[in-house]
Amino acid sequence: SDAYVPVYNESSDAWYPCIRAADLQVHLNHIWSDITTLNNLRMSKGTDDLTDKLLFKYIIVEFLSLIEPLKELQQIVIKSPRLVKGQPAPWRFITKRELIETKRLAKEFWRGFQPFQKELFEIRNEIGAHRGLSDLQAVRVMWKRCDAKQYTDAMNRFIPFLQHLSSINIYHWS
Repeated sequence: SDAYVPVYNESSDAWYPCIRAADLQVHLNHIWSDITTLNNLRMSKGTDDLTDKLLFKYIIVEFLSLIEPLKELQQIVIKSPRLVKGQPAPWRFITKRELIETKRLAKEFWRGFQPFQKELFEIRNEIGAHRGLSDLQAVRVMWKRCDAKQYTDAMNRFIPFLQHLSSINIYHWS
């Protein structure tokens, strides 16, 4: 059975998140699913440059909505109870190996995102979700910067990080 998705899934046998970590994990998966759908539309045949930029602009908006929940989930994981050899296992826990991998993937993701963070937020704020009235030259510059090739590598670093975070034994479902 799948995790409950309010928009897509009304089945009675869906798994519901019971704790904050599970809420965040489901939320991040929903956002990433939307990004994947938008990207599939971008990559479909017959997409012109304007359509590509419009769709990528919305990918940026969605991607930036990942940042705060990802930070929160990362902190929950890092602070989760540890599995310690010779001691009874906590109900939900993280192993030393998982903690090391969490820190490695977090560092890789944030190091890749940081150089583009300011630009991506400017694109979102000036021509995206918070579209302001800017002078036409500034708008032209923003649209030129709205180029998927420039940001794809940094954005794709999210995938292994989310997959790893999702695999850790810290979630509770009902």
